[in-house]
Amino acid sequence: MDAATDDNWACPECTLLNKLLAEACEACGATSPLVLAALAAQSESTERERKDSEESNSSSRPSRGSSMDEDYKKAVDLDPWSQAEDEWARVEATQATKTTKPRK
Repeated sequence: MDAATDDNWACPECTLLNKLLAEACEACGATSPLVLAALAAQSESTERERKDSEESNSSSRPSRGSSMDEDYKKAVDLDPWSQAEDEWARVEATQATKTTKPRK
């Protein structure tokens, strides 16, 4: 290649030699292959960054191993007030079922 062809690009549509800095063919208006390559590289880079970001976010999120109902039951079981209320309900239930002896 000589110096003249290094400063030009050949249009893929009409084969006209265009100046290297021209973004489109001067004859037919086709976009320069250099511009198309730069846009493709930028698009691939953006897509790769998006995928990496999604993978990073999905791996940092905890998985849901249980349902909301199970979570609520566990929270109630661990709550001291709930435990006290349950115990008091058991005491009242056993007292209500006991028969009282008639007094003499």
